[in-house]
Amino acid sequence: MVSTYNVDLGRPTHATANACLYPLYAMDGKHVVTVEGLGSAKHPHPVQQRIALLHGSQCGFCTPGFVMSLYTLLRNNPKPTELDIEECFDGNLCRCTGYRPILDAAKTFASDAWKAGANVGKDGIARAPETESKGCGIEGCCQTKKPFSLPDPARVNGVSEASECAKTSEGCCKGAKGSEGCCKTKDANWANVEKSEAVAKFRAYDATQEPIFPPFLARYVRGETESAEAQRRELHLRATQDDAQCTQVFRPLTLDSLLEIVTEHPTAKLVAGNSEVGVEIKFKRTQFATQVYVGDVPELRTVERCANGVEFGVNITLARFEHELRALSRELPEQSQCYAALLEALRFFAGNQIRNVATVAGNIATASPISDLNPVFLAAGSVLTLVSASGSRQVPISEFFLGYRRTALAPGEILHKVFVPHSRPREIVRAFKQAKRKDDDIAIVTCAMRVRVDDAGRVEEAAYAFGGMAPTTVLAKSVGAASVGSTWGDAALLGQLVAACHAELQLPYTVPGGMAEYRTALACSFVRKFWTLSCAALGSGDIEPQIVSEMEEDERTVSHGQQAYERVSDRAI
Repeated sequence: MVSTYNVDLGRPTHATANACLYPLYAMDGKHVVTVEGLGSAKHPHPVQQRIALLHGSQCGFCTPGFVMSLYTLLRNNPKPTELDIEECFDGNLCRCTGYRPILDAAKTFASDAWKAGANVGKDGIARAPETESKGCGIEGCCQTKKPFSLPDPARVNGVSEASECAKTSEGCCKGAKGSEGCCKTKDANWANVEKSEAVAKFRAYDATQEPIFPPFLARYVRGETESAEAQRRELHLRATQDDAQCTQVFRPLTLDSLLEIVTEHPTAKLVAGNSEVGVEIKFKRTQFATQVYVGDVPELRTVERCANGVEFGVNITLARFEHELRALSRELPEQSQCYAALLEALRFFAGNQIRNVATVAGNIATASPISDLNPVFLAAGSVLTLVSASGSRQVPISEFFLGYRRTALAPGEILHKVFVPHSRPREIVRAFKQAKRKDDDIAIVTCAMRVRVDDAGRVEEAAYAFGGMAPTTVLAKSVGAASVGSTWGDAALLGQLVAACHAELQLPYTVPGGMAEYRTALACSFVRKFWTLSCAALGSGDIEPQIVSEMEEDERTVSHGQQAYERVSDRAI
């Protein structure tokens, strides 16, 4: 967990990050907590203890990552929902234990975990809630017949009655249920019995007892340290070895200083989240002799609302970008089509640990032909602000990508802002992505499409942007031309659009990445999907509601899992 003092918010913020990708020079002024700093074997943190007691660790390889993801969530939100908890594990994988016990342990911290089932009193005895005087809270309890819900560990103080009752043949109903059986008999689900015993051992979690952000670091970041203390300053680190892969690193604190550095070192590699550069260095052995860390330049992290759109500083992280987009979607529901499309693209963009450090600038400047965000920027008609020591200029993003991994950036020039316009009335913008798996995977084809119609349903503007269909993110101009002036919803127009897309986006069989015919078919299917969804939204054409429902993304609900086994008798052993 990397904690940073946010000057704008006036408080620290906490984020998970991959240690293997976080540069050491980026740690200045930050507070780092690793799993070793949470607790020990004798005195574990409640997160560690609960995962251990509920069997959430087997080989243990993934456990530190799960622990730190959950711990970071609790530091930012001490009362998360079960959905918040599941989402915080976005970038964590487990290959042997399985997710059920991990989630069982994690969800005991959820604010909605104790709304049903048993409570544990101060005497340590598990009882059914409020109206019931007995019962253990185990699923299908013979006294309450309520769904299983673990008792609140914050109220545990002793040994649960469940563990004692379960040792008798009578159980908590004293045999009153007769042939129906008792929840505690040998024929019951013993997994729930043992689970209630483990819960009785939980240490209470008190968010107020967590270590505070070091006051010195807060003053250090604000520039308020005493003269005898360390002062925050710009860094220039030099390698001591002649054969070093990186010979020097700069860390500027202002935009002017950054521009001076890139003017003097026009070939320097700019580093922010290091999610791209770090991989190239670690696995491709690429050498960048001069690196410039831009993560501490505040002018690159601004968000400015204008009359007709929003200017985002390109160095905001994807996590913050997502947060800002959600706020815009709530506040400007009639003008948020472009922002909603960007949220669609971010929904399956990497994992939390990457989104917490990766930036919008990295997505644009790397000019990847299969970028997730660039098609949306292109379809929306976004405009980039480029800045150098000699001044600034604005470039439509449609003119920014010149070729494979080549952009319109001149030597000594950097990305400063990206302008995303508000959507207008009767305008629909959607983004789609197809990969080999839904989450955390590189795209085969990405796209974003925009159409605006007048009151009569005639198309005034249309844009179809695709990634994975050329050396750069491209606009399918023939598809857009076929749309403008036509009546949206006319069945004949759909065939024309698909035919134009198929003709324009042909790939040779030798194309990098292969799957030439499949990628063209994907692009055409996205056109059909956009047509269906946009017609339904605009009330154009004769679209069956069932087809619309089938094409929309399913909203994942909170997952549930249960373990079941019987008690093994002494005779059986």
